[in-house]
This record gives sequence, C-alpha cells and structure tokens, in this order.
Amino acid sequence: MNNIIKKTLLTLVLLLSLSALLIYWHEADKEIRILCSMFYEGTSTDQVTQTLNTANLLVYDMVEAPNGQIALQADSPHNLYASECSVHFDENEKVIRAEYLRHFNLNGVLALTGSLLLLLLAGGQILLSMGRPYGEYFWGGYHKVLPTHLRIGSFISSLLLLFAMLVLIHQFQGIEFLTSDFPFSELNTFFAVLFLLSTLANANSENPKEMKLMTPVAALLFLAFLSAIFAI
Repeated sequence: MNNIIKKTLLTLVLLLSLSALLIYWHEADKEIRILCSMFYEGTSTDQVTQTLNTANLLVYDMVEAPNGQIALQADSPHNLYASECSVHFDENEKVIRAEYLRHFNLNGVLALTGSLLLLLLAGGQILLSMGRPYGEYFWGGYHKVLPTHLRIGSFISSLLLLFAMLVLIHQFQGIEFLTSDFPFSELNTFFAVLFLLSTLANANSENPKEMKLMTPVAALLFLAFLSAIFAI
C-alpha cells in the first residue's frame, strides 16, 4: 500500500509540474499575441511600452531593424521565446506595423503526437478484440489472449480512442471531422481527466511491460488534451 501511495504521489507531482510549465507556456503566448493585436498604425512608442508594461510574462527590448528604423521585440522566457511580437516604428516613433510570429507550435506538436498515439492504441485494441496475443500490454497484463468479456471491452475502447483522436485533430485548422457544434472544451477536459487517471493507474500496474509502455503514453495524452484546453 505504501508503495502505491509513493508511486501515485510521485506521478502526480511530475504531472503537476509539467502541467504548470505547459500552462505558463500557453499563457505567455496568449499575452504576446493579444497585446500585439492592440498596436495599430499610428500608435506612439510610449503607448506601446505602457501597454507592454501591464504584462506579467513577457519581456521586451528596443532594437534597430535592418532598414535602420527602430523596432521593438517582445517575447517570453516562459515559452522559451517560441513566439514574439515585432513592432516597427517610423522616424516619428509611430507604429508602422506590428507582427506576431510563432516560431514553434507546441500545441500542434502535442496534438499531432497525441493523435498518432491514439490511432496506434485504437489499432492495438482492435487487434486485441480479434484475439491477437498482445494482452500483456493492456488490461493489467493478466491475459496474453483476452477472454471474451475483455475483447468486448477492447472493441469499445477502440471506438472511444478513435473519437478522442477526432477531438484532438480539431486543433489543426482546416481539418475538421467533427462539426463546431461539438462541446470541444468539455470533451478536452473529459479526456484530460481520463488520461490523467490512466497515467496514475498504469504507474501502479503490477505488470512491468504495461507500466513502462503505457504510463508515458497516457501522460503524453493527458498533456496533449490539457494543451488543447489552454490553447483555446
């Protein structure tokens, strides 16, 4: 019992730490993107800096652009400078244009990775439901070939995993298998909680194969859906 509690607490601490870093990443990106959208042509340098001074997660600096004009660059260490706002001024220190640039899309990477993992897991569950001998990695690892009731469970699980994949794919603009009427925010929360619980369960699995393989997979899927929640 003590070993289970230790594993659960250690896993929770690790997941909470990664979750905090992920949330800060998204909040920093949002701050840069939203503030950058507030700088219209003709806005003065003082107004720009006053606006940026209200921010909590970004830093900025005045630099000289290649054309010799003054420019301001705002980014954040909280998302490892993965996005920036570049504001260009004329000789009268008025905004010419403001550009938001994203150098690395963490949410997109997590969504793509998570979607591929969900597709592989769904395929694995379908194979299990057909009687293939891969049961040592699923359902506690007690059966190499699943009995009938677990085969039915695997088939139902494959459908749920495929649906989760469609929800996660919605993060990609222009790719929509589900209509916008679906409650994606609630679905992302549901699957994030589901894979959080799955991570804790797999971390305490008595089967070493299941624990070593499925714990990081479930944790990554938890982070993918958590990212989808805060990327909105």
